[in-house]
Amino acid sequence: MSDQAGASNDVLAAYGRLATQVCAELARAGLVSYRGNRDVEGRPGAEVEIHAAVDGSGGVSVSWITKSELLDEVQDAIFSGQTERPVVAYYEAIKGTMRNAIKSILSAAGFTVEIVEEMSPVLYVRSAPGNKS
Repeated sequence: MSDQAGASNDVLAAYGRLATQVCAELARAGLVSYRGNRDVEGRPGAEVEIHAAVDGSGGVSVSWITKSELLDEVQDAIFSGQTERPVVAYYEAIKGTMRNAIKSILSAAGFTVEIVEEMSPVLYVRSAPGNKS
């Protein structure tokens, strides 16, 4: 879900436009993408969310979401202490591969994209083409 507490309307509007641009670019590349909110959480594809702060920092995050059946199987394995099951490695490979693919697609299109934590499947998009900040 988006983190927008305390952000001004101008900041929210700017990141809303950025999120729309990100979704459009991913769709142009053939990937299913959507703006994340309570109504669509957990839907497969690239989930794009706004993260804005009072000081204007933040951006848009992009996370690859798998079908719930796969996630459920992985969570069952992890919660039962069976982290060596092949499905866990499969899931991690999907998340890492899709994170890197989305980063490559958006970077090639001119977006400023960061991987904040190497082990995280989340990307942060800081600016759109022509709007470097």
